[in-house]
Amino acid sequence: MPLQAERREAQRLQALHQYNILDTPAEDFFDDIVLLAALACNTPIALITLVDSTRQWFKAKIGIQAIQTAREISVCQYALAHPDNVLVISDVTQDARFTDNPLVRDTPHMRFYAGAPLVTAERQVLGTLCVIDSRARTLSRTKQKVLQVLARRVVAALDTRSEIASLQILSTTDALTGLHNRRAFNAIFTAKFSGAKCAGEPLSLILCDIDHFKQFNDTLGHPAGDRLLQFVSAALRRCARGTDDVTRLGGDEFAIILPNTSCDVAWQIAHRLRQAMLAQFEGEPAVTLSIGVADLQPGMENETTLFSEADHALYEAKRQGRDSVATEC
Repeated sequence: MPLQAERREAQRLQALHQYNILDTPAEDFFDDIVLLAALACNTPIALITLVDSTRQWFKAKIGIQAIQTAREISVCQYALAHPDNVLVISDVTQDARFTDNPLVRDTPHMRFYAGAPLVTAERQVLGTLCVIDSRARTLSRTKQKVLQVLARRVVAALDTRSEIASLQILSTTDALTGLHNRRAFNAIFTAKFSGAKCAGEPLSLILCDIDHFKQFNDTLGHPAGDRLLQFVSAALRRCARGTDDVTRLGGDEFAIILPNTSCDVAWQIAHRLRQAMLAQFEGEPAVTLSIGVADLQPGMENETTLFSEADHALYEAKRQGRDSVATEC
């Protein structure tokens, strides 16, 4: 593939992947679109195909069992280069590109194909809305137009779906640090607590504050305070494990939810975090943390009790003179 073509394909794939649509469950809207396409074009098969680097995956389908095929046997890939036109092949057995294609030779015994490209506002082609028949035939200009209109509805729905997902992320993300915010924490903590309680699994919670943060802010200014919050957030991410959930609760208060984790292990992680802060500021005025640790105990009715225990431990760490870890385990 020429370099320019490789770049175009890389841009196309990037656009496709940004939608986060591949391998998602069936959705009624897209299922309705393929049904309408099949009815409008009088074909037994209709598909919404998304052409990835090595495969074409079907977001919606009617008249076929497969959920994807290898890209190398895809007919839809030939529609990618012509975003403004419906690719119509009246009899694929008469086209040298497909004479030995397993989709032609075997099930679904394709003879007729028509595919309307799924074109984004940036002119990237994600795949096609296509219709297939096992007999050779044509497709009128009017029905081609219908296919294009339905294809545009598919892209519009993908855009809406992506925008909703972005808004959901924004509504649960702290803008300064990129961590989960309090809203996300409440939902995640409730779910993790209920899951651990039902399964009889351990669950721990770490709460931490930056010591003397108000004084730091007042002395060096809010921009410096923001940078410190970002630094501490990065340190929390590094010390936490992949299964842990890190949150900025607000101000200089952070939380780490540690599923399937005993208090002893949570205590070790808390000390690792405290030591990481000290090491980072070695030889300078130290930025330290007060950290409270608690875990799920028999008899705890809800997550509020566990949070209160961790908060009490945090208060105890501050009472001890700060730069320390206290537990309520």
